[in-house]
Amino acid sequence: MSNGLPSFKKIDEFIFSQIDNLKASPTYQQMIDQVSSLDDESQKKINYSLSIFIVLFPILIILFLVWKNVDVNNSLKLKRNIQLSTSEISTKIRRLKNVEMGVIGPNIIASEEELQSAIKNILKSQNIAPDKFSVSEFNISESITNLKRVSALLGFRSLSINDLTNVLRELISTEKMIILDLVIKKDPSSELLTGSIKIYHHFRNE
Repeated sequence: MSNGLPSFKKIDEFIFSQIDNLKASPTYQQMIDQVSSLDDESQKKINYSLSIFIVLFPILIILFLVWKNVDVNNSLKLKRNIQLSTSEISTKIRRLKNVEMGVIGPNIIASEEELQSAIKNILKSQNIAPDKFSVSEFNISESITNLKRVSALLGFRSLSINDLTNVLRELISTEKMIILDLVIKKDPSSELLTGSIKIYHHFRNE
């Protein structure tokens, strides 16, 4: 309380200094003269009222200061809560951006043709014939945050284990696609692989 309120001694000094100033003023002397001219009963009532005022006035001042102190403390608490909330929101935004960096693909794939083009680029980088892959069941959906998700089924045939491993690595690491399902069948005679890859690809619609 000592940090938020003046000491009682200072309050007393302030009150008595104001009383002394009042006594020294001509108005106070005129008031005394008027009171002295009244009858005893009226003087008693005035003195009684003044006594009550002198007792209540410091209490009212203290209550006012306490109320102001509580109001200031509440304002400071509200500001601290706002600062904490702002800091928490900023932290969550940074975390969300970090998550997005690991999930959102570097390229916008908004059509089946664009997905086919992305697959062909991967196959070309791995020296794999483009006719060994096909795209089907293409679907695109959008959330309220402009984050779009592409789902598709990639069919493949006549791939070596090494080629399939390299393609999966490029889909995941380069294009940041999510592998939902992987179906593989091996040809016993050629030992080549045939199957399908169910993928998700996320991108933000700027």
